[in-house]
Amino acid sequence: MSLIHAAPARFALALAVAGAAFACADDDAPADATDAGAAVDTAGDTAGDTDAATGDASTDTGVDVAGDTGDPGPATVPPAHPHLADSVWPTSHASPYAQGSVAHAGATSDAGAVDFVPVGFVSITMTYGPVWPDGTALIWGSTPTGVYKAVRTDDGIEVVDSALSEGRLDSLIAGAYTVLDADGIFYRTWGATLEAWSDDGDDARSSIEAVGRWTLPDAADGVAIIGLSLTWDGWLVFATSDGRVGAIDRAFETVHLVDLEPDETVSNSIAVDETGGIFVVTDGAMYRVQWTGDGLSRDDADGAWRATYALGDGEQVSGRLGAGSGSTPSLMGGPDDPHRFVVITDADPLMHLVYFWRDAIPDDAPTPPEGADPRQAAAVPVTFGDEGATSSVSEQSVLVSGYRAVVVSNDYEDTSGPLAPILAGEAPLGVEQFAWDPETFAVSTTWVRDDVSCPNGIPTMSRATNTMYCVGRRDGTWTFEAFDWQTGDTRFFVPTGATNDYNSTYAATQVGLDGELITGTFGGFVRFLPE
Repeated sequence: MSLIHAAPARFALALAVAGAAFACADDDAPADATDAGAAVDTAGDTAGDTDAATGDASTDTGVDVAGDTGDPGPATVPPAHPHLADSVWPTSHASPYAQGSVAHAGATSDAGAVDFVPVGFVSITMTYGPVWPDGTALIWGSTPTGVYKAVRTDDGIEVVDSALSEGRLDSLIAGAYTVLDADGIFYRTWGATLEAWSDDGDDARSSIEAVGRWTLPDAADGVAIIGLSLTWDGWLVFATSDGRVGAIDRAFETVHLVDLEPDETVSNSIAVDETGGIFVVTDGAMYRVQWTGDGLSRDDADGAWRATYALGDGEQVSGRLGAGSGSTPSLMGGPDDPHRFVVITDADPLMHLVYFWRDAIPDDAPTPPEGADPRQAAAVPVTFGDEGATSSVSEQSVLVSGYRAVVVSNDYEDTSGPLAPILAGEAPLGVEQFAWDPETFAVSTTWVRDDVSCPNGIPTMSRATNTMYCVGRRDGTWTFEAFDWQTGDTRFFVPTGATNDYNSTYAATQVGLDGELITGTFGGFVRFLPE
């Protein structure tokens, strides 16, 4: 691993740089850093503001804390991962399965305190380290301009160091996806580069430094590494915006690359399962690329596949960061479950929740409708309760726990640009939950909320409290929302603030330690710590 020193920078400067970069992403900037010189194995192709209605303001705290989700099937969680940090949230989307749900407890009432911490432009994920013997925990954050480290104690959260990345910002998704490994190394994407960051592991307040960097060879201008995850045997895997999938060891010494189909692009992160399946959605198809332990394969003999889904007119929709599906693939079903899927939302004008068999297609699986891909297990329209709906949109990954899945509405009226409705705080209404029945091989709606909004952030769910959470917006104020996972009823909500400092801006809603709810925002991060 090449050793690179990065000078610390204050976050006021980071915010200024982020703002300038957002406004003028193509302006002159320092040249990209040199890569780490890894050996590369390239494998060819083998086969205006709208506010939510107030809704139910109940603060009922009567929750089932037994952990039973009531799903029509096992409420499995991803298998233990030996190479990820042993923490409540070690990577984007909570785990390589990218379900967004967690086993530990979240808040159960609105009693508590809200804190805003300014750190610059949005952190999509707050990546937690293990809890130290004295109760301290580190939180690593990644922004489009750099990295910061915060110390979480019983007294609060304090940002103790930060640093800017070298090079230029040429992707709005730069820095979005992260991994914290079991050795305490923090990995993130940055344009066409992967970065590794670390600190003095014996001192929580020690400074941070970049300890490794690898840049995608021969990357064209504007090409970025989008998705990032970690296999169960410890390899970093990634997808690029121009349709390549890679695997690299964590010392940045050996790289394997494989191409997807020509002219397809990627704008979402990826999911990985314990068998080496790497799940990537492009603006043309859904893929399983297989990590074999010593290379990447697109050969169906190795379990790889490509499946089509509905693409609509192929145009990028307002609020989305790319064409095609707006969701990172989410994995449904664990090692011992009878049915195992990868689920996404498609790009039809009236969006569908689509289930693909991620392993061999069962012999007793029903034949899909004419024109659908043979690997499609189900595709159901997402109407958010409007039987006459002709359009629906989501940019967020599908929230999964057991055989239940939730989709939130991002159907914006402002079409002037991908970020315009986000920064304006537009708040489309709609949350819908679906359930797969393994007996009938059918999907049905279990509940709908057409009076609440999760306008632009990724939702989460706690199995311990049987509660779904998201960042919402009511009457111009940003909130944390809490819904009963079984019924969709509002359990409570917590107002946080009215400015863009509290705007989730694509960030994940997360369940941290001690039941806290935390999210990145346009200007930093917001935490609700329950009493």
